[in-house]
Amino acid sequence: MKTFGLFFILSAHVLISESADLSNPLNRGFYIEDISEHQSIRLGSPFELFCNVTDGGSITENRDWKYCTWTRNRDGHKCKSTYVCKGQLCSIGIGTYSVVTRCDYELQSTEFFGQDPNVSNTLCGIKIQRASQRDEGTWTCSITQCAIRGCDAASDTTVEGTVQVNVF
Repeated sequence: MKTFGLFFILSAHVLISESADLSNPLNRGFYIEDISEHQSIRLGSPFELFCNVTDGGSITENRDWKYCTWTRNRDGHKCKSTYVCKGQLCSIGIGTYSVVTRCDYELQSTEFFGQDPNVSNTLCGIKIQRASQRDEGTWTCSITQCAIRGCDAASDTTVEGTVQVNVF
């Protein structure tokens, strides 16, 4: 009987410790698992940038993203992709999913790439058709997690990663 009481106290302490600082995204299950390496691209050549997120196997997190924005930091131009659900039961994760991407005029020839959105939505990539000098510099991917149940809404968790692009 005494062993059970000690186990309960230790278990309660561990649970409190694990959830103590949720303000830091690294303490949550949602984070960038993989990101494009820094790239050197020949002027006029195509190139791709991607971020891939995960929930780290957590049962309390949603591994999919709701919003993914790629920003060319040099001028602030962006492509924003939104994970969209159509159907009556989207709030509980049942529906037909797609990704809608809108880019600033200066990036309008940019293409989104990712997985089949009806299976998984952890990869957010863009393909630039022809590298220009404007593409040189730092690019940032900013990814906002889906709400825990379904993906009709976003959570309050956003993670960011950067990639350096050199154009020669």
